[in-house]
Amino acid sequence: MEYNSFFNLQVELNDICNLTCKHCYQIRAKAKEELDIDLVLSQLENLKKITGYQKHIFRLSGGEATLRKDLFKVIRNIKSHGYYVEVMTNGMFLDLPYVYALKSSGIDICQVSMDGSSAEIHNYVRGQGAYEKSIKGIKNLVKVGIPVEIKLTLIKGINTDDIRNMFSLCTELDVKYISLARFIFAGNGIQNFGRGNLIGNEVRDIFYKIAETGREFPQLNINVRDQLGRIVDIDIPKNVDMTKEPYMGVSYLAIDTYGNVYADRQLDIIIGNIHQQTLSEIWTGSSKLQDLRESKKYLRGKCIDCKINDICLGGNKTAAYALTGSPFEPDPGCWINEPINKIQLVDNFDKNMFQ
Repeated sequence: MEYNSFFNLQVELNDICNLTCKHCYQIRAKAKEELDIDLVLSQLENLKKITGYQKHIFRLSGGEATLRKDLFKVIRNIKSHGYYVEVMTNGMFLDLPYVYALKSSGIDICQVSMDGSSAEIHNYVRGQGAYEKSIKGIKNLVKVGIPVEIKLTLIKGINTDDIRNMFSLCTELDVKYISLARFIFAGNGIQNFGRGNLIGNEVRDIFYKIAETGREFPQLNINVRDQLGRIVDIDIPKNVDMTKEPYMGVSYLAIDTYGNVYADRQLDIIIGNIHQQTLSEIWTGSSKLQDLRESKKYLRGKCIDCKINDICLGGNKTAAYALTGSPFEPDPGCWINEPINKIQLVDNFDKNMFQ
């Protein structure tokens, strides 16, 4: 699905999960709180008038979205308002009866997280038995006719050599979409993958590998969810999308279970709360969101004088924030001009820089 043409609203339906993934960016309270979807829907109509987007997609996550007992009702409710629906899941509860019910509810696409093409890799990150259940769930989705997108988080030393095998797995499973994103140094990942970040030329080389390997799988739609992909200087096959546009304050909002609103769910900066303000008020009145929207004004370091900063606008701001404490510092994954020492970045970490 072409996300650039949609306004994306990521909605965390709950705060519970059946897994404790080693790279998860959230440290869960494991509360029974569930987000009131009607409150979100009641505020969206005015937001639509402001953003100007004609198409909107609800990206339902958690926690684990499939643990929400009224998920089918939630989906039908959203669909009745004319919005697209994606469910983001670890895929472990997708038995055939459940998947048929998902189909009947009107879901448009299901994103299943996979961290490796083998049980050895995937289970290392997510726990024993996760691979087998997720593969079974994907097969059920394909059988019923629900479009599937596999989501791969790239963790250095864990799965960065597994890209070709992942593309092959998609082909074997008859999955048409795969998206790839860098591991973000946050949550559980701080303890488990302290050296799992791709830095500088490592990012460039991975992007090159994705493009060149993707050429061998023309039937697979490959989406690199990273603004640094916009500065890749090699020929990119048509089935590989590296054109992710700047989206913070433009085409995306995230809402957690407690109503807190974020410019990106992995950017741990709260810009408002829907129990205190409407989405429209947050969209137009948040100074933090406005700064992110006009981020070129606030770029720091090597980005200030970079001749291509209007293309990437400083790169992946979630990665910059995770490793430097500010979304306006240069993305540590950028390979232009100078190398960046990851260890120094982590040692100097201070998240108060954007307060």
